[in-house]
Parts: sequence; structure tokens; C-alpha cells
Amino acid sequence: MKAQDRVKNCLISLLGKYGNFSEIILKWNLIVNNSINTAQCNHEKLEFNEEFILSLDRDTLVFLCLHEMAHVFLGHFFRLEKQSKLNHDIANIAADHAANLFLKSFGIIIPEWAYCESRFNGMIAEKIFTILYQEKYGPSQTGPSQTGPSQTGPS
Repeated sequence: MKAQDRVKNCLISLLGKYGNFSEIILKWNLIVNNSINTAQCNHEKLEFNEEFILSLDRDTLVFLCLHEMAHVFLGHFFRLEKQSKLNHDIANIAADHAANLFLKSFGIIIPEWAYCESRFNGMIAEKIFTILYQEKYGPSQTGPSQTGPSQTGPS
């Protein structure tokens, strides 16, 4: 099965179980982009490396799709624009922590290799960015503002 078909079938299977993400799933254009290593998204498209997708087992592919949807749902593409200009790698890691902790709060199992440190529970991606940035460059460095909506899951 082609990578694009695997992703499409996975997303279709998630429609019934994760209805809150249905708008994201239905709007996404699926694009093979072999110039990236894994996958990336925004509110309009999900891009992925074909070889990477074909290497994933079903559970990991489901996690990947949910993870990318969480980024869109939480608005990371727009909210972390300033942080990404300051340090793209740290902004991406902060967004990954926030997305995965959000998913975990709904009982979704997060792979061991994914960024998901419990010390960031209840924090927005901007706050996580500030902590990671200060850990790398020192406490006097604050980075951009940390304002944004809460990213906590269900109570």
C-alpha cells in the first residue's frame, strides 16, 4: 500500500472515534514530501516522508496522525511563530511536549520515544518553550511572551 493511502485510511478510521478532529481530517491535503524526515502539518495540509510512513506499524501511524492533529487543534502553527523564529528546534520540541501531553490527558498511549515529560503537565507550549530555552541558554533568557490558551485536558 502506498504511503498516502496508509495515511488516508488511518485518518478515515479516526473520524468516528475522534470526532473533535473531524474538521481537521476533512480539510487536510495529504502531501508526500520526501525532503522532510518524518511529518509536519498546518491547518491546510499534512506532509510526510513516504519511506517514514511505510516504516511505521499501525499503532505508531495512528499516534502520528493524532499527534499532528493535536498540533493543529492547539494552534501551534500560529501561536509559536515568534518562538520558532528565535529557535525552531526548541519551539518544535515544546509543541511536541504540549501535543503529546494533551493526547495523554485523553488516555491516548504515547510512545516512549516521544516528547512527553510530566514536568510540563498543564503548561501551554509557550511556557514549555521558555523553560527549555532557559535550560539551554540560561535563566536570564526569557524568549517571547508565554500568553496563550490553556492546554489542559479533561478534568
